[in-house]
Amino acid sequence: MNSPEVERAEELLRIGRYSEAIDRFRAMLSMEPERPDLRGRVAEAYRLAGNSERSFHHFHKAATLYGRQNRSEEHTSELQSH
Repeated sequence: MNSPEVERAEELLRIGRYSEAIDRFRAMLSMEPERPDLRGRVAEAYRLAGNSERSFHHFHKAATLYGRQNRSEEHTSELQSH
């Protein structure tokens, strides 16, 4: 379940208010910079706004964060199975 802040940013994306959505997602990222889901959403907002450079930056960061999460979960599973 998404927070009200995420829901509002998503609504701004849906109605085409990309700059405002970006501002909201970035504010959330300033509090939780390691959340790949927020990175992915701000990347999408930048893409829709036509800023491919910033979009790529955030998509790349999101992929890196997801990769770290997966490796951490796999390592935890390995430790628990021994």
